[in-house]
Amino acid sequence: MKSFGLSHALLSVAAANSLHARQDNQCQLNTVDNPSTADIQASIVQWNADVAAVNNFLNTALSITDPLELNQEANRVILNAQDEPCQLGTLSNAANNNGFATAALTCAVNDLNVVFKDHVITNLQNIIKNPDDATGVQNAVNDINFFRCCNVLKDADLLWTDAVLDQNLPDDVPTFAPRPDACQAVDCSAIAQCDLLDNGGF
Repeated sequence: MKSFGLSHALLSVAAANSLHARQDNQCQLNTVDNPSTADIQASIVQWNADVAAVNNFLNTALSITDPLELNQEANRVILNAQDEPCQLGTLSNAANNNGFATAALTCAVNDLNVVFKDHVITNLQNIIKNPDDATGVQNAVNDINFFRCCNVLKDADLLWTDAVLDQNLPDDVPTFAPRPDACQAVDCSAIAQCDLLDNGGF
């Protein structure tokens, strides 16, 4: 696998950090600029809870026939979705500060910067705005599922695994982001995968 060099990776992660150094009312757990080992563990655990909540919504959204109920559920879960970039900030800060940024990890951070807002947050906002538009809801759920299955959750796997191994965290700290049911049928073969890049000793 081609190595892009640690210095390039560190610079790329540092640039990405400016987008995610967030401490606001959209964070369930605020971004930490200089995370300790405990902060890194807490961030992964929180991100995993966020993923599980979003997955549960995606697994059930199309079976909710009452637009008011769908609106309420989407309003609840968007709080978890909005928190995921907060945890990305903590883990990318950890990679930068602790020197475990790799080409693969940097690719994952950059990929999340590109796809997350447009394909997760915006789609959830569209469901909230128009919960009675069955076609729009179907398209939004499909788009979220595709990008979560092929990009977001695979990127999370990389970030979590590298952080767990670098920090020697306990075995019960997640290294694999749970998938929504739709991932069983989503074809990601046409999507470039960050995990094919150089990931150093990980």
